[in-house]
Amino acid sequence: MALVLADRVKETATTEGVGAFNLLGAVANYQTFVDGVGDGNTTYYCIQLLAEGEWEIGLGTVTDAAPDTLSRDTILQSTNADAAVDFSVGTEPVYSNYPADKAIFQDAADATNIGDGTNQVEISSTGDLVCVGSSGLAFGEISAVAAADTIAIALAGKANKIQVTSFYTDGLSNNATPDHTNDHVTITKAGMYLCTVSLHVETDGPGGADTFGFSVYKNNGTGEFANVHAHRKMAGGGGDVGSVSMSGIIDLAATDTIELWCWNEDSADDIVIQDVTLTLFQIGGT
Repeated sequence: MALVLADRVKETATTEGVGAFNLLGAVANYQTFVDGVGDGNTTYYCIQLLAEGEWEIGLGTVTDAAPDTLSRDTILQSTNADAAVDFSVGTEPVYSNYPADKAIFQDAADATNIGDGTNQVEISSTGDLVCVGSSGLAFGEISAVAAADTIAIALAGKANKIQVTSFYTDGLSNNATPDHTNDHVTITKAGMYLCTVSLHVETDGPGGADTFGFSVYKNNGTGEFANVHAHRKMAGGGGDVGSVSMSGIIDLAATDTIELWCWNEDSADDIVIQDVTLTLFQIGGT
C-alpha cells in the first residue's frame, strides 16, 4: 500500500513487549489512524510514555481490525538505543508524525536538499538542479585521440571479433568507473543508459575492400548490445579513412563492464584505430 501522512491523527494505545500497538480510539478532537491514514497504509508515528521517560518514532502499518493495530515496521529513533521500546504497563498516546530526518524543506538560502548532506541533490532557489557528491545519474567515458593503434585481425567473421584496446584516457565520471587500462567502463549503478561510440578508422595493408563490424558488448564480450552496432566498408590497399558513429539505449546492471569490439567480415586484413570515444550516460532506472 501507500505511505500516507495525515493531520490530526492521535489515539491511545497499549502494547505487549515490542509487538504492534493496539489502538484504543481517537483522543478528543482527533481522528483515528484508520480514518486518517487508511487500512493497509503505512505512516510515521510517535508514541511516548512521559511519566517513564519512554518514547519511540518509527514507521508502521495500519490495520483495521478489532482492535485496530499499528505495527512497528521500522524504528527511526527511541529511548532504547533506536530499537523498539518495551513500554511500561499502561496506555500511551500515539500520533502521526513527520520525522525531521525525513523532512524536505528549504534552507536559509531557499535551496532544497535531498540526501545525507554529503551526497545529495540540491534544487536551488532559481530551480537549478545540482548533484553533489556521488548522487545523481551515472556517466563515464574512455577515449583516445591519434592513437594510430592497429587492431590485428586473425580470422574473418564476427565469431572472431577482437576487443578494441586503443583507449588511453579516462574521461569524467559519476557512479561509474572508466578504465582505459582494461578498455572498458564499469557500471556501479544499475539503470538505463545512453551509449554512444564514435571512431575514426583507417585500413591497413594491401588487401582488397573489406567490411568492418563494430559493436558494444558487456562483460568481456559475453553479451552484445545489437542496437549499438555498425558496419563500415573500407577500400583496400591501405590508407582509406572513415568514421563510424553508433548510439542506443542499453539496460545495465551494477558491475557490468562495457567494451567496444570489432571484426572484419571479409578477410584477415587489419584496421587502424586513430580516434575513439565510448560514452555512457544514465537516463533512467531499470
